[in-house]
Amino acid sequence: MAHGLQFGASYTFSKVLGSASTYGASLNPFDIRHTNYGKLSYDFTNVMVINYIYQLPKLPKGTSFNNPVTRLFLNDWQVSGITTFQTGSPQNITYSISGVSSAVLNRTITGLESVAPRPVLSANPTLSKGSRTMYEYFNTTVVGLALKGSRGADSSPYIFTGPGTNNFDASIFKNVPFTKVESRFLQLRCEMYNSLNHTQFSGINTSATLSSTGAITNLPTALGGAGGRYGFGAVTSARSARVIQLALKLYF
Repeated sequence: MAHGLQFGASYTFSKVLGSASTYGASLNPFDIRHTNYGKLSYDFTNVMVINYIYQLPKLPKGTSFNNPVTRLFLNDWQVSGITTFQTGSPQNITYSISGVSSAVLNRTITGLESVAPRPVLSANPTLSKGSRTMYEYFNTTVVGLALKGSRGADSSPYIFTGPGTNNFDASIFKNVPFTKVESRFLQLRCEMYNSLNHTQFSGINTSATLSSTGAITNLPTALGGAGGRYGFGAVTSARSARVIQLALKLYF
């Protein structure tokens, strides 16, 4: 566009469904389509990416303020960046029982050591944004035990959506001409990834430990459980904090 501005934007709305997210994935053999089909791990419903480059205006000619010193410091600046907004990926919830090995649990409930039972949900575990906390990203109270004889189809393979991406990468360049040839200049570069240093959660503890009666025993300590800081339902990790890269580049 005119006046040294370029920008682009792309938006993707999608739905990815299937029976396996990866080649060679272990599938539930009981009615394969019914028990395995659903959202895949890389189902990102909304993805929006904006990119821009802006060459800041130079000082107007013919003014008293336009002199070699001011031109050196105020001319030839460029700002660019990439901004990404993306929905999180689908998350699975699994469970184990205190003091019972996974093989025994699987054999007792589904009859096959290779097929794990899925939790029985009494309600939708998804919480509204205003209700989520560091210690309870989703509603953990809805998770319950599967009954003996279950075929591992009491809930879907992926139950709720994890944290999304809200990222701003930005760069500031300053060109310093050292000859009358425009293609020869020194460039000072400052590149910032996650420039706003915005916290973006990534990992959630989705593995519940239940007692034989179905009570959750590994909730975070802050919620009265014995799961420590990163107990069931808590945020366990975040994407990279702000990273700043400085460089000096010579064009000749």
